[in-house]
Amino acid sequence: MNQQLEISPKVDFLIVDDDPMMRMILRETVGKISRSLLVAEDGFDAFDKYRDNKPSIILTDIRMPNCDGIEMIGKIRAEKDDDTIIFVCSGYSDLTPGMAEDLKVKKVIEKPFDLRELRRILREAYEALPH
Repeated sequence: MNQQLEISPKVDFLIVDDDPMMRMILRETVGKISRSLLVAEDGFDAFDKYRDNKPSIILTDIRMPNCDGIEMIGKIRAEKDDDTIIFVCSGYSDLTPGMAEDLKVKKVIEKPFDLRELRRILREAYEALPH
């Protein structure tokens, strides 16, 4: 009996934000870098997608209903995953530099942000991934 294993392609990006307009903007911005991306609207949804797909790069908001970005990042790091690159986009100072370092957040990007600068930051992270 010949069995074929279906291997799913590696997901490059996971975008997490509760604001539908921001998700659309981030999807369009990241879509110019890689077509391999998923979108989630809160930390619970994102963590499920993370566990199922193991994205290389996560771009997340902090303040979200149900499960915020800090809790979600903590869950990911509790999985003994120090390899996933995490960027935080926030208009608030909810994540102190010490917390960001403890959670191994690559960079905190303050809202409002310049889309060209965000694309440059994400492209550099993407191009540094092993392909």
